[in-house]
Amino acid sequence: MVNRMSGALKRKTKVVLALLACFLFLVIGIGYAFTNGRTRGEDYTSPYIPPVANATATRQFFVDWRSENKTTDFSSEYVKKGIPFKKTISFSTPNLREIQFNLRWTDDKTTLHHRFGNDKIILKVRTPAGVIYRYTDKTSKKDPYGNIQITIPVSSNQTSSFYLNCSDITEAEQNVLLNCSDYTWVNENFTIQVLIRIGGIRPLKRFADKGNDFSLEVITSVYTPYIKQV
Repeated sequence: MVNRMSGALKRKTKVVLALLACFLFLVIGIGYAFTNGRTRGEDYTSPYIPPVANATATRQFFVDWRSENKTTDFSSEYVKKGIPFKKTISFSTPNLREIQFNLRWTDDKTTLHHRFGNDKIILKVRTPAGVIYRYTDKTSKKDPYGNIQITIPVSSNQTSSFYLNCSDITEAEQNVLLNCSDYTWVNENFTIQVLIRIGGIRPLKRFADKGNDFSLEVITSVYTPYIKQV
């Protein structure tokens, strides 16, 4: 009796152990398959997000215009009687508003009574459009110094202030230079001519007076753009 019960218990134990072994193998197999699949396969739990192209940021700039003067001084010159002084100049700066020519000269010979005012000096300026500006000056009897001023208008169209959208300050400057600038008479020739007329009634004085000293100053007024980021 005891032997039979002991045999039955052993058989049940073997069955339970066999079931436990099958269960363990099943769990291990499922875990291995799941782990191996996630490692080698694609992770579908993380959705694919396509990369976004880096767009260049746009900045806003404020463009304002100011009038500025630039002076060019020529060295002292000497104009001889009968031989005109000639010079050709040009300007490379855009947005020219006006150009002023200032001539200063000295009447160095006097009359018999030590008075000035016999000689005359003539300043002529020819624009690229072919227009000639001509002025004559004569000193007073007591003052040997004279001057001539010629102002030539170029453009009165000043650009208004505005806002501009660009990627950086360099692009903004190029945009204004190419699209908002006035190139009237830029790099075109202006012809300057100075003549002297010897006056007086004394032949010896007229013969001895060979000419006069003068100096020339040119002032250009331009519209300059000032650009700043808002």
